[in-house]
Parts: sequence; C-alpha cells; structure tokens
Amino acid sequence: MFIRQVLPVITLFLLCFCSSLWAEPKLDVVLSNQKVSLEETTSLSIQVEWPRKEAQYTFAFPKLRLNFLILEQQGESQETFIQNGEEWLRKTFLITLKPQGIGQGKIDSFVIHYLDPANQKGGSFTVDEQFITVTRPPFKLSSLQLLLLTAGAGGAVILAVFFLLWRGRAKKAAKTPNDSSEQHQAVTAAKKIAEEYSKKSQKDLLHELSALLRHFIHAQYKITAGQMMDEELVDYLKRESQIPRSECDSIQKLFNQLHEAKFAGVALSEREFNQLTKEVIHYIEGKQVVGNP
Repeated sequence: MFIRQVLPVITLFLLCFCSSLWAEPKLDVVLSNQKVSLEETTSLSIQVEWPRKEAQYTFAFPKLRLNFLILEQQGESQETFIQNGEEWLRKTFLITLKPQGIGQGKIDSFVIHYLDPANQKGGSFTVDEQFITVTRPPFKLSSLQLLLLTAGAGGAVILAVFFLLWRGRAKKAAKTPNDSSEQHQAVTAAKKIAEEYSKKSQKDLLHELSALLRHFIHAQYKITAGQMMDEELVDYLKRESQIPRSECDSIQKLFNQLHEAKFAGVALSEREFNQLTKEVIHYIEGKQVVGNP
C-alpha cells in the first residue's frame, strides 16, 4: 500500500530531474532590414546557443521557401563563449537575400533541426514567417531626363560651370584626401545609428554597427573574400593580410565589445551605447590618412 502511494511521487521527481538535465537550446532570429529598396539586400541571422557540457549538437542548414526574394549568399560558423562562468557554444547561420521585384517579399515559416549524435537526443525549432517590404530605388533615370529637359537653353552655361568646378576639385583632390571617402561615409552611418537609440531595438542597432564595421574593414583592406562573420574576418586578417598584429588586436577588441553588448542580456544605457559607437568612429577616423596595404 505504501509503495503505491509513493510511486507517483518518485516518478514525478524523476521526470522533473531528467528534464532539468536537458534544456532546449536558445534560438535568436534577426532580420537586418524589413524594408529595403530593389537595389539593396537584407540579412537573416539565425543563432542557437547552449551549454557545452549539455551536448555536441549538429544542425542542418535551414531550407527556405522564398517569395519575391532570391538567396544571394549563405554561411555558417560556430564559436565558444563564457556566460555566468560556464562554457557555451553558439551556432550561427547568416543568409543574405536580394529582392526580385517591388512589393512584399516573404520568407515562409521554416524548421531548424538539431541532434546530438552521441546521445541521439535533439529536437527542432519552428521559425515564424518573415515579411520584407521592397520599394523603388531612390533615383530613377526619368528624373534625370526631366532635369536635363528643364535646363533648356542654359544647359551650355551650366556645363561650362560644372567643368570649371570639376577642374578645381580635381586639383584640390591631388593635394588633399577625399572627404567623401569610404571613411567619411562610414562615420556618417555610425553617427546615424547612434541617433536611432530610442527608435529601434538595441540588438538591431548593435547588429547594424557590427555590419558597418565589417563593411568598412573589407573596403579599407580591399578584402575580396565573401561575406564573413566577425570572428571569421579577424581570423582572415591575421592569416592572410599583411597588417600589423596590433591592428588585428584593435579590430578584435571592437568586435568583442560589440558581441558582449549584443548577448550580455542587459541593455546598455544611452551613454554606454554612445561611448561604444564613439570607439567604432574613432577607429574608422584613424584610418582616413592610412593607405591600404
């Protein structure tokens, strides 16, 4: 009689204990831009995190069904990090998409499967459908033609003025750096991200700041390799480029700060966010007079 009364309690305890030993990995899905022009792209970032001691999961690359979108580039990476004194693993899929027409693009709902081959335990995530609004490019040839038609009889005079201005700017450019360079554009974009602090989620802004820094480094050092994650880019610079190790360390420090801010679980204050943005801008501005290797 006693065993019959105690058995349900023991069974419930064992079920709770076993479930605590295996927690489902954490999933984070971010779409970089939900509104793009026909000439732009958007990136879908899929990240899964779990404690290393729990399992050695393997993941199948997600199969996407796309509407008015095409797959331009895809990649994946895995890294180790420390969280609350414990070693964790992070699996990242990065998918770049390009619109095919003006209107609304769509990524249908899809499933991500994972499995630990050693223990034959695993599961899956279902990711909700994503929508992307595609707009016309900001400038069209018809507007240029209309401008030329309205110029009329004064066209010859305007062309002469432009020619004289061009000669003056060409002489000035031969003596001084070009202020409309890649660095100038990157600094302007970073300042704009800082101004969006109260308008967008902090995680989205940090993703944009990381992407901006990666794009600038690609342009600065004329990297012809395809799109890479932060850690892959630093490894590439250390392995393939001729830049000094101290420069690689500075780049890696910036990416580490951005990464910690994105996944620390605690939002940065506006002052802390601005300070992090200033460090990125300071690095970019320091490259204005440094030639490419």
